[in-house]
Amino acid sequence: MLVNSYYLKREQYFWLKLLSVKYLFTLVIGLIIFSCTNKNQKFEKSFSGDLTLTPAESALLVFDRFVELQNDSAKRSKAKSELKSCDLINKHNTLALFVNNSKVDAAKRFIQINQEKLLFDGTSEFAWKTGNKESLLFIKDNRKSLEVGELVLSVVKSDSLISVQFAPNSKEVLSGFAMKHLNRPILLEIDDQLITTVKSFGKMENGLLEIKL
Repeated sequence: MLVNSYYLKREQYFWLKLLSVKYLFTLVIGLIIFSCTNKNQKFEKSFSGDLTLTPAESALLVFDRFVELQNDSAKRSKAKSELKSCDLINKHNTLALFVNNSKVDAAKRFIQINQEKLLFDGTSEFAWKTGNKESLLFIKDNRKSLEVGELVLSVVKSDSLISVQFAPNSKEVLSGFAMKHLNRPILLEIDDQLITTVKSFGKMENGLLEIKL
């Protein structure tokens, strides 16, 4: 009788131990699956467009050169007058030209007419950023551009904010590009539309860049 009781308790202990191990194994597997699911959700890529970074160059230098290349003083004076009427003058002593929105159409017509005299190569172009009262005008050299759309997980737009979520491995690429062009702002374009200028990517938290519009 004692022998039977001993084997019974031993058998019960065996099954309890087996169930405990099975439960622990199931729990571990569940935690791994939950962790992987959360990770995939957190870093799911929904953005499939282009995000391009380009060091900004001064448009003012282009227009100053245009004036200087005129043959005589009368033509130079006329060129200066045309630029002033289009608001293509440096009013804020900055890299960007601030063009009053009422003059933007005239400025674009002037640029279109004199395109070949303003830009001598096929890699540079004008980049506009529209504001409430003024629009910013830059020059960008496409040879210096970096397309990082593959590093962008998502882009969320609202009336006042654009949130760009970068992949975890993007920090080194973005910071390296900004450091390479430390002396000038970086033009950030989404699908060929200039969104903002960035001076540094050092303030991004968890890969999130928030741009106020």
